[in-house]
Amino acid sequence: MKHVCIIGVGELGGALAHILAGRKKVHVDCWDINPSRVPRQKTVQEIIPRAGVVFLAVPSSSLRAALASVVPSIAKNTIVVSCAKGIEQGSKKTADKILGELLRRGQPFAIIGGPMLAEELSGGGDGYAVVASKSKQAYARVREFFTGTSLHLEYSSDMRGVALRGVLKNIYAIGFGICDGIGLGDNTRGALMTQALREMTTILPLLGGKKGTALGLAGIGDLVATGSSRYSSNYTVGMKIGKGEKVKRHCEGRSSIVPFAALVQKRTKDLPLLFMIKSILDAGNGVRNSFCKKYS
Repeated sequence: MKHVCIIGVGELGGALAHILAGRKKVHVDCWDINPSRVPRQKTVQEIIPRAGVVFLAVPSSSLRAALASVVPSIAKNTIVVSCAKGIEQGSKKTADKILGELLRRGQPFAIIGGPMLAEELSGGGDGYAVVASKSKQAYARVREFFTGTSLHLEYSSDMRGVALRGVLKNIYAIGFGICDGIGLGDNTRGALMTQALREMTTILPLLGGKKGTALGLAGIGDLVATGSSRYSSNYTVGMKIGKGEKVKRHCEGRSSIVPFAALVQKRTKDLPLLFMIKSILDAGNGVRNSFCKKYS
């Protein structure tokens, strides 16, 4: 019997649990900071030691705390997989850096990302994701858990690039939502998608990732899915901004834009779409003028 533990039972954590529950030889333990989400919830100390894989399905703002709570109980060969797609506010660190900092030396870990919208996975739809790790053996072990399921996995050695593109696709998804909220049309959306891809292929190598990652499932694949789906919080927030509505809803792209812009502008300022989205989120008005001036 293979054991997996999922920390965080929100939309994605719940979807992963739903998928894995269908595997006969896989036992799934879940834990959430809100115990009402997990009936008869056990303690982290009870469930972590026997897990072959631990998924951290928590927001970026909670990743460090969640990881710190499980590290003392993790066996040395357990694979830790982060699903976070944001950047830590103070340190400006993405998930790959946080895991590398807090885990013991030699502990296998990975970043997962791609077009895997939780609502579709929970509804029985297919998902496609990249598992990025320095160890291809770690990827192979993670893939074993999902063999025969609706989540299809492929390998990448570019952990840095996969972590960075997770931040970027959320930021650009807000831009696509703004475009659609204003009603600028599919031609403008096409121009925005092209510019977003150009900027991703510029940013990744500047910050230690590989340019080619932007062209794969974790890059353009996730960008297309997140930037056009009614299930995407980032796209929905952008849509409301484009329509001139007040937005209180949280999304990773909105939380990440300021620290990420501070990180990248030290290396280049030739990222007009990224900084346009930032200026709109900063100002809270002038949305139509900002977009129309450049793209219509």
